[in-house]
Amino acid sequence: MVTGALFFLALALNLIASALCDPILDAPNYLELTYPHRSTIVVGSLLNMVCAVAMAFIPLALFPVTSRHDRSRAVAYTVFRSIEGLLFLYLVIGTLSFIGLGEAHGGAPDPVTQAMGRQLKAEMHWATLVYVAVFVMGAATFYPMLYRSRLVPRFLSVWGMVATGVMLVAVLMGLFGVGIFGTASLMKAMAYFAPPIALNELVLSGWLVFKGFDPAALRTRAS
Repeated sequence: MVTGALFFLALALNLIASALCDPILDAPNYLELTYPHRSTIVVGSLLNMVCAVAMAFIPLALFPVTSRHDRSRAVAYTVFRSIEGLLFLYLVIGTLSFIGLGEAHGGAPDPVTQAMGRQLKAEMHWATLVYVAVFVMGAATFYPMLYRSRLVPRFLSVWGMVATGVMLVAVLMGLFGVGIFGTASLMKAMAYFAPPIALNELVLSGWLVFKGFDPAALRTRAS
């Protein structure tokens, strides 16, 4: 139940934070918007900070169960999720940095702050890609572990593995700037690839909250 709640909390808070911050940061005149809308950005950043903590606690809540079936994968998943949480906190810091940059910009054309804004956006772009890549590595560890242990119905594990493959394609396309990643912003492009894994995590969280792990699998220790 705790694990399902953490999955849902991380997903829900990230979606709310994105809905608050993305329209401001993705706008063409974002430097003019960030400081006047600083309260919205701060609220979104606080939500993402809680999201980062939830991410890190998911594998810790799972570990007593998953380690009995595949300790090496359970440890690897914990490491990947911890790195993911740290990268997410770094992205939160970058998001908050736009407030000070917007204040320095002051609403008037300023080549210096515009150049700094482009630099910060570039850093956020690549940091987000690295974050998603780490997420994919964690998911590639997590879903096969679930499949092998039968802790949840296997259709959820297979769905998660397929969705992870979709996200891997997105990461590779983003790294090389091909397809939609060459014409649209990173988050707008990711929106075409993320729904399968997001919906999987939503269904998985609901399953863990209301159904929990399979009792027979809990009594079984994999060899």
